[in-house]
Amino acid sequence: MNARETDPQRRSWWHRLQENGHTLLLIGLLQHLFIGTVLVDRGSYARLIWPINMLLLGALSGALFAQQQRRGRILKATLNISVCIAPIWLVAVAPSPERMMMLSGLYVVFFVTLFIETLQFMARPGKINADLIVSAINGQLLLLESAIFTMQGLYYVFPNSFTGITDGSYTDRYLDMVYFCTIVLTSVGFGDIAPSHHATRLAVSIFALTSHIYSVVIVGVLIGRYTGSLPPFLTQPSPKPSKSASTQDPGQLL
Repeated sequence: MNARETDPQRRSWWHRLQENGHTLLLIGLLQHLFIGTVLVDRGSYARLIWPINMLLLGALSGALFAQQQRRGRILKATLNISVCIAPIWLVAVAPSPERMMMLSGLYVVFFVTLFIETLQFMARPGKINADLIVSAINGQLLLLESAIFTMQGLYYVFPNSFTGITDGSYTDRYLDMVYFCTIVLTSVGFGDIAPSHHATRLAVSIFALTSHIYSVVIVGVLIGRYTGSLPPFLTQPSPKPSKSASTQDPGQLL
């Protein structure tokens, strides 16, 4: 009896998490990207805040993945678990360039997968609502996350492939990448940090172009959703007039 009573409560809790998943993901992405800029102790950020951030993002992405089709859900669950375990593993062992390359590659796959899921959600037919607006913001932040870890991975693959990077801890380099990729994707480009290797220059060009294409796609999605919410006679082609159309009242043809 107790199990039957608590089972609807569990379903209700999971359903509420799915309903607010896009908003919670936005909060998780914002704090994951920018909370490090306000923390003085970089060591505590790497040992404590970072693992908590990834656990939060892994849980939220799991709720969003649960809304998708069953195909590939096990793969995505494995990816979520790996993303949650990776920062804890990195705390337990000493970071090295090779391990940071592996970590960056894992995060690129994770955030690109989330980005694709977000695009698929926005491509669904429907009206403009809060979830669509939040998902559009999430898409930009997920693209930023993908760029950050791509650049970080390239930095460790090709040493000295960026100029202006702080010669400090791994956390300092990550925060530099957050700053650099943010100004690149927003077309600010101060120039204090710049790619100096052909691979990093090409990657920066690809992400800068992708960011602009994404903006165009978002405008198209919003217009499509808006026109889809209009009356049918404004969104569907007018039917061909019948032979008896000339005998009908002109007001009925509109």
